[in-house]
Amino acid sequence: MASIESVTGPIDAEDLGHTLIHEHRRERDQPNAVRLPHLYDDGAIITLVTDQGRAHAARGRNDEA
Repeated sequence: MASIESVTGPIDAEDLGHTLIHEHRRERDQPNAVRLPHLYDDGAIITLVTDQGRAHAARGRNDEA
């Protein structure tokens, strides 16, 4: 049986149960945005992360159905 390493030691994969994932999102780096404004398009970044977040949420709902 597969084993999962946890902070309290190994756990059998079958004993793990349901787990929640988390996502890493890009955050605005204000000092760099000021120094390098040509690298930041706030509107495009907001649209991108919003679309990605909705896509992830939709997949999660579909997986549970």
